[in-house]
Amino acid sequence: MAKDLDVSGTYIKYFGSKCDVVAVQGQLFDCKLRWKRLKVRSSEKGRHLQQAYRKSKKVVYCFSVYSVLLDYDNDFGLLVFV
Repeated sequence: MAKDLDVSGTYIKYFGSKCDVVAVQGQLFDCKLRWKRLKVRSSEKGRHLQQAYRKSKKVVYCFSVYSVLLDYDNDFGLLVFV
């Protein structure tokens, strides 16, 4: 019985801690990998938002120019739509 406990203790002493270290290192690596993916996705979403903002500014500008032209036409009757 004591010999079995000694064998088990020796096994845990030398191999158990190594297994724990490997498991912890694997979890740490997974966590770092997830963090990298999260950073990449957030930067991609940021780029998409900037592009959408630029496009919306162009649309608003074109709409304001079009509105000015229509107001000018209403005032002077220069444009004729057929």
